[in-house]
Amino acid sequence: MKFKHSLILVLACTALALVAQEKKMRVGVIEFTAKGGIAASDAAAITELFRGELVNTEKYEVLDRNNMETVLKEQAFQQTGCTESACAVQIGKLLNMEYMIYGSVFKLSGETYVSCEVIKVETGQIRKQAKRKIDDPKKMDVSVTAIVEEISGVKPKKQTASYVKTGFGIIAINSMPTEADVYIDGQAVGKTKFFQDVKIGRHKIKVLKEGFISKEIDEDVEEGQTREINIFLEKGIGIEEAYQKRNDAFTSMWWKAGFAGVSAGLVATGFILGSMYDAQGMDKRTEYANTFGTVAATQLGDDYETLFNAADGWYWVAEGGMVMAAAFLVWGVFEYINYSAYDTMYNRMMREAQKKAFNIAPTIRYSANELGLGVRLTF
Repeated sequence: MKFKHSLILVLACTALALVAQEKKMRVGVIEFTAKGGIAASDAAAITELFRGELVNTEKYEVLDRNNMETVLKEQAFQQTGCTESACAVQIGKLLNMEYMIYGSVFKLSGETYVSCEVIKVETGQIRKQAKRKIDDPKKMDVSVTAIVEEISGVKPKKQTASYVKTGFGIIAINSMPTEADVYIDGQAVGKTKFFQDVKIGRHKIKVLKEGFISKEIDEDVEEGQTREINIFLEKGIGIEEAYQKRNDAFTSMWWKAGFAGVSAGLVATGFILGSMYDAQGMDKRTEYANTFGTVAATQLGDDYETLFNAADGWYWVAEGGMVMAAAFLVWGVFEYINYSAYDTMYNRMMREAQKKAFNIAPTIRYSANELGLGVRLTF
């Protein structure tokens, strides 16, 4: 009987330990502060990456950004620029968090760094700190994952998708800014945030948004696995967009020139016909004056009024055509300016791209024993 009681006690303690072990710590992540020339949008994107990787450790219960902003807005509290422990503690108490994480993204001697601190809300003590240099901006997610692993002691788990049918995996794409268009293997498939099953293998992925430089990457999708991709779009125009905008401006310029030509034709037609009817009206008016008081004068008076009205109508057409021609001409000039700017931009980008491409040049190899033709590759 005593053995049975002891066994029950051991099982109960084990269950309590497992429950305690499974309990996740409540954590809030404050938007990282941008410093030293770093764009605020880049810092926000890194923060979002950080939250996602923190969730993937399965160690923390991470407060959603939208929920955090809603609560802080209700309390009339701004999290922007919070870089001190006292500020983080205050926010943590408002959100009822156990821990708060805050940090910054900054440049130092031309290198980009991400640093963060974990603070316990109850005591205000900084529990952990981490800093990492971003060696390659295109592999930002690798650096962020390393920071999360350093402060949590747990490597973020790779997401799996066991419910996906055989021969398929998942592609999940996040972008900063959001609502960017996603193309997979040349086909438009949606906007970010994007989540969809695709066939296993290598896929060409393109993400683009108006006003930002598009990005293309090749990704391998494994069966039953989720490939999470985080894209940072830089403000500006890429080669494809510059080419398209140049062509659009060129086409629009010629359309405006065409409309201006049609309007100029209306001007000429209006003045010619207006002058013709005006001259005929003057002749009828002269006849009317010479036959004033006779029966024929009445008909002549109606005729010259009709002719003068027709002349006025055509003069109005000419004046309207002048306004339209001027408007389309000015509009065409603006389109020409746009075309010139995009053409210059496109040609510059092409030259820069060609510099990075391989240049193949024939070379002649000669020695006392051999004469041959070789190829020199320069890039």
